[in-house]
Amino acid sequence: DSSNKEPGNNIKLWFMLQSAFVAVSKKLQDNSDITVEDVASMMQGTKAPDDEMMLALDVQLLPDAAERERLGPKCVAELFVEAHEPVRERAAVTVAEARKYLVIQAQAAEKEWDEDEEWYEGQEEEEACADDDDSGGEDPIAKKPRMEEEGEAPKKVILLRPKEQAQQKASE
Repeated sequence: DSSNKEPGNNIKLWFMLQSAFVAVSKKLQDNSDITVEDVASMMQGTKAPDDEMMLALDVQLLPDAAERERLGPKCVAELFVEAHEPVRERAAVTVAEARKYLVIQAQAAEKEWDEDEEWYEGQEEEEACADDDDSGGEDPIAKKPRMEEEGEAPKKVILLRPKEQAQQKASE
C-alpha cells in the first residue's frame, strides 16, 4: 500500500497532535506514568481544531490496535517518539494542512488501486479468452464443489470440468 508514502523513501506519513506529543515526551523523560488517554490524545489529531499544530510520524513504525493493547501505554508512547524520529526535521503543520495531505494521498492511492484493478481485470479477460480456445488441450478441473442444498456442507464433492458444469446447469 503506497498511500501516504513520501516520494523516494519508505516512510508512510501520519500526523499526531504536537501538544499531546510534547506532553507525553515530557512524561517519558520524567519517568511519569503514561495512560491510555495520553496515547489516545496523540492519535486524535485530525479531530482537533483546524489551527492546532501536528507533527509527522512514520505510521509503519507503530503497532496495530491489538499490539498496542498488549504492549501497554508506556511502550506505545515510546514507539510514537521513535516513529517521529525519521521525520523530525519536517516542519509542524496545522490540522487542516495534515487533513488535506492525507486526503490527497488517499486519492492517489485509490487511483493507483484502480489502475492495478484495471490491469488485473485485463489479465482475467486474457485468461478467459485462452480458456475458450478449444485447441484440444485438457480442460482444467474446476475446484467448485457441487452442493446438495444451498448453505449445506457437501455430502460428496464432485469436481466438474467446465464443459461438464455447463451440461450440469442445463440439466437442472
